[in-house]
Amino acid sequence: MIRIVYLAFACLFFMPENASANPVGTYDVTGETPGDSSKYAGSVVIERYGQVYNVFWNVAGEEFRGTGIGASVVNGEMIFSSATSNDTAISISFASGDAIGVALFIKQKNGQWNGIWNYGESDLIGTERWFPR
Repeated sequence: MIRIVYLAFACLFFMPENASANPVGTYDVTGETPGDSSKYAGSVVIERYGQVYNVFWNVAGEEFRGTGIGASVVNGEMIFSSATSNDTAISISFASGDAIGVALFIKQKNGQWNGIWNYGESDLIGTERWFPR
């Protein structure tokens, strides 16, 4: 898993600086759960809240809430800072009931956001894609 996270951050470094960014919006979601690769679908809403993002998922009637921190490439360097409309990546901690997790999403050239995620006590990752509405 560590290698995948490093790869994701390396991809961030090489993304073009002028990529249309800004994770704020409403998206359709598709994904696969860790381990058994069960497919799921739903929606996610991203809102800017001060210096961070509030993230609200609805997947198969289950709600998940998260807090995200944005990142973008500035002058060839990956910069993590307060939420801005230039963010091309978002790292999110989330919860549902007693379960906590972490996710990392990167904006793609076609406008969708691709990501990986994990529940805190699992050694497996799931995948997820966000499609702008």
